[in-house]
Amino acid sequence: IATTTTTSRISLMNTFRMDPKKLTPLAVSSSPPLMLAALALLVQNNEAAASIAYSSSSSGILKEVLNVLETSISIVISFFASCFLFNTVIVERDEILADSTIRARDVLRSLKNGTFIRKRWEFSVNSSMNPNEKKTTSFDAKTELPLFTLKTPLIQGKRRNLNLFEPRWLKMIDSIIREDCTSSSSTSPPQFGCVRCTNKFYSAASINGLEGRYADIIFERRGTLASIVELKEGKRPISGDRKIGVTIEGVDEFTIDDESSSISVTNDGYMIAKKWDSNDLSKPIQIDDEYVKVVVVVGLLHGNGVVKLLST
Repeated sequence: IATTTTTSRISLMNTFRMDPKKLTPLAVSSSPPLMLAALALLVQNNEAAASIAYSSSSSGILKEVLNVLETSISIVISFFASCFLFNTVIVERDEILADSTIRARDVLRSLKNGTFIRKRWEFSVNSSMNPNEKKTTSFDAKTELPLFTLKTPLIQGKRRNLNLFEPRWLKMIDSIIREDCTSSSSTSPPQFGCVRCTNKFYSAASINGLEGRYADIIFERRGTLASIVELKEGKRPISGDRKIGVTIEGVDEFTIDDESSSISVTNDGYMIAKKWDSNDLSKPIQIDDEYVKVVVVVGLLHGNGVVKLLST
């Protein structure tokens, strides 16, 4: 597929001319060192002038002139060194902004072609939960799969230790153990699904006048079933609140259906996959190379650098 990339640079002089207020940050940041340099040069010139006035020898005059030149050269070198440092900081920041833009583009593209899922919801926070309080939301272990998000994917056959203390994760584990105990046909250890989360955002929210959270996360449709190998009850050092140490092992991979009804959220705040398949993984996820638009908001001094990096 032939593509054409068109870029245009930002004219800083024209931008400052059209909107002089954009010069304010630059003037504020550069004024103090320039004023100090000018003050030092002025003091040096006054001292030199005074010395020359009272000096009758040519060697004394030459010495004072050299002192002034030395001060001037030091100021010029310091100025260029500051410019070099400033340019280095700007360039490094440009690279960080460009990398963030590319990651955002990849996430948006993955959402559009269905390899990632975005889920947003609110849930209450029960900070007073104690070991005897285990009221949990029930689910059908035969058709529904609780989901736990990880930064890195769980590998089949590999074990991982989880330190869980959030009330929603404690209740999820309690639900899984309870469902496994009540299922007479269960021959395998209790399981839940682990999916890799690429982006997550949590903020405070009020749920019916109580403390809650707003969650906005993006995760992959494909994940790995986690088999619970060991559970260790414990308490947090300072608060004494309940915590659980969970050892899990990666088992089979699974894929969540791309329908909007495939994911639900319990009242306790964790996700459940209602439509998922752990058998037919030979069928690849259809990936379309779709175009996405990303709006990048950067400072004026970063504009040209970011555009250049993104266009190469």
